[in-house]
Amino acid sequence: MKGKKFIWGFLSLLVVYLILVQSSCPPDDDDETTLTTNVYLSGNTTSTAGFATPCYWKNGIRSELSCPADKNGVATSLFVSGNSVYVAGYTSTGASNAFVPCYWKDGARSDLPIGTALKGVASQIVVSGSDVYISGMVGSTGTSVPCLWKNGVRSDLVSMTAEGGSAHGICIEGSDVYLSGSIMNNDSLFVPCYWKNGARTDLSIMTINRFCFAGGIAVSGSDIYVAGYDQNLAHVAPDRPFLWKNGVRTSLTMDYATDYDGNAGSVFISGTDVFVSGSVFKLSSNAKVPCYWKNNIRTEMTMVIDASKNSYSSSVFVFENDVYLAGSSENSAGVCVPCYWKNGTRTDLSVLDAAKNGFSGSIFVLKN
Repeated sequence: MKGKKFIWGFLSLLVVYLILVQSSCPPDDDDETTLTTNVYLSGNTTSTAGFATPCYWKNGIRSELSCPADKNGVATSLFVSGNSVYVAGYTSTGASNAFVPCYWKDGARSDLPIGTALKGVASQIVVSGSDVYISGMVGSTGTSVPCLWKNGVRSDLVSMTAEGGSAHGICIEGSDVYLSGSIMNNDSLFVPCYWKNGARTDLSIMTINRFCFAGGIAVSGSDIYVAGYDQNLAHVAPDRPFLWKNGVRTSLTMDYATDYDGNAGSVFISGTDVFVSGSVFKLSSNAKVPCYWKNNIRTEMTMVIDASKNSYSSSVFVFENDVYLAGSSENSAGVCVPCYWKNGTRTDLSVLDAAKNGFSGSIFVLKN
């Protein structure tokens, strides 16, 4: 049962760094002649006292989000509808610091129901009309349940075993609800899948005896795209990034002569182009470099704070032919600085304490 102990630690890293993903279901454009392009990012910054504080940035201006006093919180995903800003995430509570899934609308927090479970996480949020959809998981000792909240009402998703799994990405296409996620198989290994209106489709894996994770999901017409990667159990072999289209798996471009490994997080569709966010570990610098793949051609973000330190990308968004990538970049002291790249140019985001870590998880761009 080696996967049980791994699931909650994995999810925490996943939410902060990679698979807290942005759906490729952008809002409809309004009258652009009178509107301004605004860049929103969700994430968290760390207080001087050491507490993770959920927040979002609009055009670089940070707004902190409420969470219980002297507790941690993480903002995992963001969606803008009209003039309202919706942020999904979780906070810790009680003596055990159990995670409580929640979302904020214009700064007001609403905790999500977890029933008899002991903890839960909200991963991604999408708003369609007046409906608010949130993907995530609830869990108890030794098990987790992937789920969807619609307007605060939870629906559990079908897993493969009692060990369960988690729902990550979410996309609404017409009246259909798509979610991507990772579930545990009979060997206690994560395997990727997606659900359409609650019906699960398992995705192919390249190699058995490895964890394989599904990150973001995007739908364009009748085509369903899921990004993800696999991981060696002992971390002694490279992680490998993938994109599935209608269940057919494609390895994303890597050069293992210069790249040790790579991972893929979110997927975004712009016209006929498919963008996937990720990071690759470069042997030359012994550090991770953020990147995105456009139609499986990789572009690396060379504008990082310190090329000898790790930098990460967590989600990609395309707006008016500009490519935005959310993530973080470590400085020479090893502190993660939240940032985003627009067409390769990096913009750092404000934090509570420059000596503490901060992260940006998802990015959303529109005119409003």
